[in-house]
Amino acid sequence: MEKALLKHGSYYQYLDSLRGIAIVLVILHHVSLHFPGLQTDALAEILVRIGWSGVDIFFAISGFLITKILLEANTRRDIKRFFIKRFFRIVPLYFTAILIYYIFGTILHDANISRLWMSTLFLTGWALPFLGREAMAYVITWSLSVEESAYLCFGFIATLGRQWFTRILFGLIVLALLLRWLIVTGGWFELQNVYYFPPTRIDSIAFGGLVALNIIKGARGWRPVVMIGLLVVLLYYWLYQMGQYDSNVAIFGYTALAFTAALVVAYAIKIPNGSNPLVRILTHIGQRSYFVYLMHVFVIGAAGLSVFSGVVAAIGYWGLVACIVLATMIMAEFSWRYFEYPLICFGRKIASSVR
Repeated sequence: MEKALLKHGSYYQYLDSLRGIAIVLVILHHVSLHFPGLQTDALAEILVRIGWSGVDIFFAISGFLITKILLEANTRRDIKRFFIKRFFRIVPLYFTAILIYYIFGTILHDANISRLWMSTLFLTGWALPFLGREAMAYVITWSLSVEESAYLCFGFIATLGRQWFTRILFGLIVLALLLRWLIVTGGWFELQNVYYFPPTRIDSIAFGGLVALNIIKGARGWRPVVMIGLLVVLLYYWLYQMGQYDSNVAIFGYTALAFTAALVVAYAIKIPNGSNPLVRILTHIGQRSYFVYLMHVFVIGAAGLSVFSGVVAAIGYWGLVACIVLATMIMAEFSWRYFEYPLICFGRKIASSVR
């Protein structure tokens, strides 16, 4: 995920800060899944149980940015340029991560390595509900299945005009809700797999698109902040109590979460850029969140090796989370400076030559 940088130099710092919060939530969740024996405190327990929702924050931000950029595209040539830029932002690092997974999966005799081709083609989310999580390789790439499906869908919609954009986004939201209801009530596949299936999750991106269309609006002042904050607290309390794989969460909770994430995005883009130290730290993490998302599972896997068992036991849950974030961010810095950003610049150069 690149910086929240749009046409005419508009930069939404707090969107990158939200990305920073989102990726930390994801890491908190995944550390708990991979190290269930580590003792957690009350705060950690809450964050672990809601950490999966960090991906929905990414989706809302992506939906806003994708739609905003495509709405500013005046011609089909602009849309082509958009896809060229996205290719150089997403694909090289993604394929690098796939290669790393293949190398270590082969060394460690991963039984699912033969299905890695599905991840390579951004099909993880499409295949996972039918094959099961245990039968898939590099499972976290499911979210890329959702985002890439949205890129293709939104790119096509952009050629139809703004009015169709609005109609189809609302249609996607209704379709996702209806499809989740049919799947859950009909038992089409296991309840937990609704979370991964692109057609049932694209509404999270569509809601972000409604922010770009100025249908979901943010506002300044303390009252909107209080209202949004109260909504977030109530929603997350409900998600904490019900659990990720409750049927009501699977049907209605994902819609509520997507809408709430879009509201937060709508508010975040209204906040002027600032220099608050905590915001700057979260912004820095958020700017490198794409690398961190793809690579943090490798660091978690390395921490699970027997050679580190004593260290993990000594530093505990929060110490392990801190080490994983730090190690991944150090690698992310090198990747950003010497691999990702040069490729982004190259992609922009290629896109600018399109006639």
